[in-house]
Amino acid sequence: MDIATRLRRWLPTPTIPEVAELGDYMPIKEAATFYRTSQHTLYRLLAAGRLTRYRREFDKKTWLKRSELDAIFKPKQVKEDR
Repeated sequence: MDIATRLRRWLPTPTIPEVAELGDYMPIKEAATFYRTSQHTLYRLLAAGRLTRYRREFDKKTWLKRSELDAIFKPKQVKEDR
């Protein structure tokens, strides 16, 4: 385990600013369903530092920011060979 991973465990988890802005965030279970991936993949991306974990006060759920998910899971254009 590298030093960045160790330090990330000790840093405080950012909290979601306002309830009105929850449209910008989604729980990890909902994100896995929406982006057609597994929760395990999302947890691996969190561990690798490619996603940021967010939490609400007094809530144990892990929330993810939609813009970060869109950047990772955006569709790619495929060139057709004819």
